[in-house]
Amino acid sequence: MKYKREIYYKNVMVQIFRDPWSPFKERHPELITDVIEENVQKMMGCGLFKNGYFLYMCSRCGEDKRVAFICKSRFCLRCAKVYIDNWVNKIRKTIFTRVLHRHVVLTVPGSLR
Repeated sequence: MKYKREIYYKNVMVQIFRDPWSPFKERHPELITDVIEENVQKMMGCGLFKNGYFLYMCSRCGEDKRVAFICKSRFCLRCAKVYIDNWVNKIRKTIFTRVLHRHVVLTVPGSLR
């Protein structure tokens, strides 16, 4: 049986948060809202087999493969990419297809904010 490797160890955000997250929460509880805690926990559990997985089996050779569930959180770098790609595709379908679009980012000086 071949298993797709858990993506937990590839996620840079998980590596950054793994060790210092608990001490940070203890030192600064006023900064951690329920939404922040929920998204950090989702991100840290993203791609772990213990949180569930799909099992695919080849009908010809009988080989099977596990693929861990993802968190689908916008905070998780891996899942945010999927979220953004889906959003872009949705927006692309709603705008005029024959109009050339340009993406412009404007910044406002700090003194005017």
